[in-house]
Amino acid sequence: VVLPFVCLAIFVVGHFWRALSISRGDVFPRVESAGAVARVPQGYSTIVYVFWKPTAGALNVKITWPQFQSSRFVRIEDEKRATITFPAGYTPVPYIPQIVAALIARGIQARPVITFYLGRLFNALAYIALIAFAIRTTPILRWLFAAAGLLPMALYLAASWSPDAMTIAGAFFFTAALLCGARTPRHVARLAAAGALVGLCKPAYFLIALLALAIPGLRGKARAVIIAATACGVALAMWNAARMFAPVRPDAHVDPAAQLACLTDDPAHFARAVLSEVQARGFNYVQQMIGRLGLLDVWLPEWIIWAELLVLVVCAYAAEGGGASLKLRVVAFMVSMLTVAGIALSTYIGWTPPCAPVIEGLQGRYFLPIVPVLFLVIGAPLIKREQIARVALAGVAVAANATALFAVAFRYYW
Repeated sequence: VVLPFVCLAIFVVGHFWRALSISRGDVFPRVESAGAVARVPQGYSTIVYVFWKPTAGALNVKITWPQFQSSRFVRIEDEKRATITFPAGYTPVPYIPQIVAALIARGIQARPVITFYLGRLFNALAYIALIAFAIRTTPILRWLFAAAGLLPMALYLAASWSPDAMTIAGAFFFTAALLCGARTPRHVARLAAAGALVGLCKPAYFLIALLALAIPGLRGKARAVIIAATACGVALAMWNAARMFAPVRPDAHVDPAAQLACLTDDPAHFARAVLSEVQARGFNYVQQMIGRLGLLDVWLPEWIIWAELLVLVVCAYAAEGGGASLKLRVVAFMVSMLTVAGIALSTYIGWTPPCAPVIEGLQGRYFLPIVPVLFLVIGAPLIKREQIARVALAGVAVAANATALFAVAFRYYW
């Protein structure tokens, strides 16, 4: 189901250039006021503008067929260099599939458009592999992991150059491996590696490691190793973010230091902003998590949102594997709430003007990596016929993603 999304020619420009620059040796590029800066062959800059769609005041502009055809004529032009600017706050880890694709394309001197699609294909295949490992690993809620992995927004991200694909899949695998427990040192090492992977992708999801505190098969030393490995990944990611820091939204007067001062003076200010967001846009975040695509301007029909929510609930109550213990449910609930609060706080500090009454920059897709943890709270073997979950998942996943493909194609193409 994920692979048709690879055909869409929608650029996540900053992530494309970030992964491409890493593949050409700029792991730690120079940082200027507008972001990280690197120099690449001219063709990689040209291909972006071949597919470029203006967004301000021209929302109805589409990628035409001649424009699409012209992409195959763009050459690398290694003798010419273009200066590119992009955000570099993430470590190279969530870009590994794209970097490998870029290195292969460079080795065979493939044209930029081939590099573009090869990176998306590798990212999609890595996503599929990690989700499949998660489904095979978890002892409970297998259908829930499958349903969450097949959400339209998850697949749209999986078939792009975005680091969200590895973040979502890595978080799913880490959650599944924790639920499986650890019976040998090898299992502990696998869990530690999965935790470090999640920390190095996006630090916001490190609290998933706390599920180890409620897994009966994990001893104290094993829990400490897993949590410590995750913390090390987070520390490295934060070090990279500090090293690659560039001002965010200077035009909107975003000032993290001033925002922290505002929170210090009035700690309840953030709580009021969260309450305002929940009241004003709570369901919008659910829609975004499931299927608000493109530049957040492609809305899927509301029946798809409700159908996907219903499928997630049905899969959470499927009979396979039994349910979680009360202790694990409580810890999962705390991890979910603290992660949501942490994501909201980070966007409030790093993306919102000081003392604003709302939270800017918050998107529903940020909650995708913790969907299995969220539904772990209510998961129970209440549906005795597993076939119900299987049929519901297959029907809704195909219908929802076919609709998503059509909606994006209709919105962005000739």
